[in-house]
Amino acid sequence: MKLQFLGTGAADWPNPGKDVGHSRRYSSMILDGNVMIDCGPMTVDAIEEFGVEVNALSCVVISHPHSDHLNFKQVTEIARRRSKKLPPLELYLNKLFVELARVRLCGERVEVKGFQQTDHFHAGGCEFRSFPANHMSEMNAPVASHLVITNAEERTLFYQLDGSWLPPEVWKYLFREWHPKTDKALDAIIWELTCGNQVDWRQFEGHANFAMVREMTAVLREYGIVGTRTRMFCTHIAKFIEDDHESLQAAITPNYTLAYDGLTTEF
Repeated sequence: MKLQFLGTGAADWPNPGKDVGHSRRYSSMILDGNVMIDCGPMTVDAIEEFGVEVNALSCVVISHPHSDHLNFKQVTEIARRRSKKLPPLELYLNKLFVELARVRLCGERVEVKGFQQTDHFHAGGCEFRSFPANHMSEMNAPVASHLVITNAEERTLFYQLDGSWLPPEVWKYLFREWHPKTDKALDAIIWELTCGNQVDWRQFEGHANFAMVREMTAVLREYGIVGTRTRMFCTHIAKFIEDDHESLQAAITPNYTLAYDGLTTEF
């Protein structure tokens, strides 16, 4: 499984333009070269800077429809840059937003598909399982999802953006599927680390700090869901924490990799 981080920032980062430098764009990543997870208002600049082949992209999966994770203009631009000989770009998002997406993307080469929490679906050659996330929504409705993703090589990634403590539905599934009796563990986890190594009020609106990530990891490790070979990455870093990359990485070493824009890794 190959991961490419296009953006690793939370919603308080200013747009750095064409060169991200030591800044961060809004969180977005590409899985195995063809599946994009989240597409915010800075994604096209990241595609250009990091040389992403848009013709290889077959689908975009949106974890939740907050403005830093979903931007219809960026989805449109990606679809327009792809060869017209290819099938339409597929956009997967919460079912509550399907009609809005179809209106906003009317006339574009984008096929909109909906999913809801607890759904099981396939996209871009990967198997997805969606679960409710502990993350606030202005709609007062369950629209944020954690994603368990298994690719064609049967590598499994748990994508925990955005969210704080794992809801019971997530724990029950992970325990059932990755309990020690199954003799397998997750291959990778992408943890959200909005609050860095600080205690902050944003933890109450559905974000996490390192103490929370460490506690959740300890439970998953105790039950064999996290193993010795499980890779763990932290992303969705807020600007307000005012920690430079090196300082925050030092604080979470050795078990976690602090993602940065442009990071590419394979496992």
